[in-house]
Amino acid sequence: MDTRAEILCERDGPEVSAFRTACAEHRIWGCFSIMEANPHGNPYNTGLIIDDTGAIRLLDLPFVTGKPALKPEALPILDEVATLLMQYPTLSFEVGGHNDNSLAQVASQKLTEQRAKAVVNYLSQKFPTLDASKLSAIGYGSATPVASNMNAVGRAKNRRIEFKVTNTDELKAERVKRDLGAEPVVPVEPVK
Repeated sequence: MDTRAEILCERDGPEVSAFRTACAEHRIWGCFSIMEANPHGNPYNTGLIIDDTGAIRLLDLPFVTGKPALKPEALPILDEVATLLMQYPTLSFEVGGHNDNSLAQVASQKLTEQRAKAVVNYLSQKFPTLDASKLSAIGYGSATPVASNMNAVGRAKNRRIEFKVTNTDELKAERVKRDLGAEPVVPVEPVK
């Protein structure tokens, strides 16, 4: 894996800023896949897809294998999502956990629900200004794949956390504000 500093990006760097601008111009809320420096080994692969329906898809968010515990490398990714969510305080989100077909559906549904709850708990504890009542957790197990489970790449895409807007009327209002050039709410710093 090539880990030269010149090919790595920062979440607050000019590349991500350019992505955000392009996404706004094309009515896509955001689409990011960047490699960030990791002082402990291979770079983090931060993947955020934010579409115009208000969905945020985190592909293969790092959890401990077979458990609901978040790995440390997942935390900066969730911090970035929290920063985005705090810019739109009127929106409510379903946090959906999804899995590949490596477990029986009942076990997979239970695990993905626990993982979705772990994400909600992390966000509400680290970001107390993020209204936890606007986040609900649900586990889908392997019931809603986005790719084939026949290969490792497809299975990795199916292991995901998705944030979906549940109050679509508010989403429409946010789109109108964005189109009129209104500035989003500036997020408050997280608790250290």
